[in-house]
Amino acid sequence: SACLVGSEMCIRDSPYTIPFRCLYSRNIDNLMMSGRNISVTHVALGTTRLMATGAVEGEAAGTAAYLCKKHGVTPRELGRKHIKELQQLLLKNDCYIPGLKNADAEDLARKGKAVASSEMELEVTQLKSFVKLEAQLGQIVPLSQKRLDRVELFLKSTAQDGQKVAVRLRHAGSWWDTSSNQDLALAESKVAKGEQWIGFDLESKITPGFYWMLVDPAPGVEWGFSDDEPIGVQRTQPGPWRRLGGSYLFRTVPPSTPYGAQNVLSGISRPEDWTNIWISDPRQGLPQSIQVQLSSGAKVGRVVLTFDTDLDDLVSLGPVPKCVKSYVLSCSTSKGWKRLAKVEGNHQRRAFHSFKPIQTEAVKVEILETWGVPSAR
Repeated sequence: SACLVGSEMCIRDSPYTIPFRCLYSRNIDNLMMSGRNISVTHVALGTTRLMATGAVEGEAAGTAAYLCKKHGVTPRELGRKHIKELQQLLLKNDCYIPGLKNADAEDLARKGKAVASSEMELEVTQLKSFVKLEAQLGQIVPLSQKRLDRVELFLKSTAQDGQKVAVRLRHAGSWWDTSSNQDLALAESKVAKGEQWIGFDLESKITPGFYWMLVDPAPGVEWGFSDDEPIGVQRTQPGPWRRLGGSYLFRTVPPSTPYGAQNVLSGISRPEDWTNIWISDPRQGLPQSIQVQLSSGAKVGRVVLTFDTDLDDLVSLGPVPKCVKSYVLSCSTSKGWKRLAKVEGNHQRRAFHSFKPIQTEAVKVEILETWGVPSAR
């Protein structure tokens, strides 16, 4: 997206929020709108007029209308006095607002602890083709450890005597951030003729988060490419953020495990400053389970689950392979686990389960089957 400031154009490198005040009239007290007629400049219209964005604007306007009636206020008054309530209600219904977390005081899971039967390690190893290192290539990856000793890339060289390749490590503030030009580490290795995994000793102390791996141009060398695109991995390029899709092949030492159980309690249901999703180890197959432990026990009467329906894929026909198909929902009691629901044939991103409140110390979801992938998400 872009905006004009004076005579210069500013390129945004991450998603931005649309102010609620864009959705109501400035001179008709009870009129709200969504879509191409919201209150924006002709420049901002380039991004706000898109169909999916207009649909989310409609969700916001409809939710705001409900709150206006609830509080007996106009949309303008709602924006001034109850904007946090509107935001939290939208988040509760799976509307994504960048930079905002779930702060629902009634959500018992926020104070719980999540544990899972397994979690996936991050690596991309399924080769589809190669991309020439004619220009600097980069990829953002989530690293979960406090150090990165080594990164391994799958490279191909046609040089008889070998070719030197340099890898740079830079910090990324979020999933979209490619702005850093400061190297945290730089490592070089020689690539012999042929296809092989090549190690680069970065030996860096880091804090868990997103990092940007850059590979400098190298004549006669190509980097392996895959259609696989793990959540939190972005194949991109230097300069303003531009998503390219797919992933370059890589492995890390120590292995990164950015899909742990506690991610389901982060309060954010999209990749942002972290991956914010639990993914089980695909090598262990299914079933797999995750549970939220409530420290002092609590009365639970409703459980809301959010599954992965691959929101990046806009052309899928039929159920999304990553979506959970069959699962069992249970809670702990003094006599063991009590089944609350068994669902088969699910294809929805969100699942709502309401029941007579029960005193429990843990709620568990056991994933029995997905629509295609070997991991629970």
